[in-house]
Amino acid sequence: MEYDPSSEGSIEAYRATCKDSESIYAQCAKCCGLSEAEYWILLMLHEGVDTQSGISEQLFISKQTVNSACKQLIKKGLVHLETLEHNLRTKRIVFTEAGTAFVEEHISSVDRIEEAVWNMMPAEERMMLIHLTRKYNRLMKAELQQYRKTK
Repeated sequence: MEYDPSSEGSIEAYRATCKDSESIYAQCAKCCGLSEAEYWILLMLHEGVDTQSGISEQLFISKQTVNSACKQLIKKGLVHLETLEHNLRTKRIVFTEAGTAFVEEHISSVDRIEEAVWNMMPAEERMMLIHLTRKYNRLMKAELQQYRKTK
């Protein structure tokens, strides 16, 4: 999509920007040799979310998608599942030794790139970006709730 300065303030420009961001994160996954779901699962696991249901809730993706991606990560030797002592139906996702090394080499590298890029922006712009994104999200959630009530 070619940049059109006259559309700068339009919803289409915002959507294009969001799609571009999604594309960048898809490239992050590809650089690591992972599907997007696998990439995000490893990132969530690295951040301490260690159950399929927890990951599904955090990423807003179906439990089936998380389960399928976990199976692929198990096949790749990056994770394994452990049953929780207090709940035999729920399993924790745990890094294997190879998984820990993989995350340090790939996921942490992307994390460092993202942090470096973030720090290239002045603090005021970073705060403004967070503030405006949160505002947009809050307003969208409210409008979607209103929409659901009418249906």
